[in-house]
Amino acid sequence: MELSAAIRERVKNLPNVEFQTLGTISVSGVNLIAADFGLNIQSVEIEALKQRIVPERYLRNFPSISIEDQIILLQSKVCVVGLGGLGGLVIETLARHGVGALTVIDQDRFDDSNLNRQLLSDGNVLKMKKTDVAQKRVESINPSVQVQTVNVRLSKDNANALIKDHHVVIDCLDSVSSRMELEAAVKLLRIPLVSGAISGFSGHITTVFPDDKGLKQVFSSFQADNSQKEEPPPSCLPQAVYTIAALEASEAIKIILKKGTNLRNRILLIDLYDNVFELFDL
Repeated sequence: MELSAAIRERVKNLPNVEFQTLGTISVSGVNLIAADFGLNIQSVEIEALKQRIVPERYLRNFPSISIEDQIILLQSKVCVVGLGGLGGLVIETLARHGVGALTVIDQDRFDDSNLNRQLLSDGNVLKMKKTDVAQKRVESINPSVQVQTVNVRLSKDNANALIKDHHVVIDCLDSVSSRMELEAAVKLLRIPLVSGAISGFSGHITTVFPDDKGLKQVFSSFQADNSQKEEPPPSCLPQAVYTIAALEASEAIKIILKKGTNLRNRILLIDLYDNVFELFDL
């Protein structure tokens, strides 16, 4: 039996004229077909979507995104640098959305101080590598997503090799110097960068394309020669982390799909203490 016929045999529900779909296919149905044909799950999902049969895993993505959009997401590759508070939420959101390939970069292990905000952390994973925990988490949420883990600190010496061939890179780092090194690499490789940061109740997010002035407009006092010492880590409250992480993931999705309005050459500032959201041109 051909793959397309096997998918049609497992169609559930009725065609949806409004969304122009021929029905749905369950997670278990996709998994069985993948096992029968010796394929990865992602390949079966893409083939089903091409036949306008929606994998039920993504059913609630519609109609906000189209079948064509979902195929694009499954064929996309995003690099997330930093797996702390922001990074954990970002990869969770991208995996549930159906971004097909994630590269996750971080050299740290979980410790007690991460428990107040970092989604990937709990009492069972303390001292474990963040990359290992992230991979298991994504696989448990959506095994269709291909995860590449890189357990090193990103630097100017390895950045280009680590982030090449991605559609979007997301900055979830916690130091200005690391952000600047990452931005230099993405500009050289002509990859869009989504950057977010948190401090207490507040945070910001911006998007940098290769020809933009970028983060030097945000961190104007940073000295590129590294003679300026980094400040002590600020407080990071979970509600601010979750808000900025959601915005970073949303920004990456819009860039991949070339839809909506992004934050290129603009910065969105949030202050959850006073419920203030302000958008400024850079």
